[in-house]
Amino acid sequence: MTAWLLVALARAAREADDWNLAGWAARQMIEHDPRYAGAYYARALAARHEGDEKTAHAELALAAQYWAKADSDLPELFTIRGTRP
Repeated sequence: MTAWLLVALARAAREADDWNLAGWAARQMIEHDPRYAGAYYARALAARHEGDEKTAHAELALAAQYWAKADSDLPELFTIRGTRP
């Protein structure tokens, strides 16, 4: 499965409120490319939905680390920082 297909699958699963599938897709993204920040962000969203704040916090920290040089107006960074654009 390609990375972008996994990204689309994870997003569609979240939108459909299928958090088991969203979490699975996020884990597959991490396995496919462990340096892709979006995978950790997706895993954090799934973990938070499962009530696993420890994992969500750790995954968000990794996403922020990998997005360190991203555009400062990246919407996901606002979520990570808990701010609004």
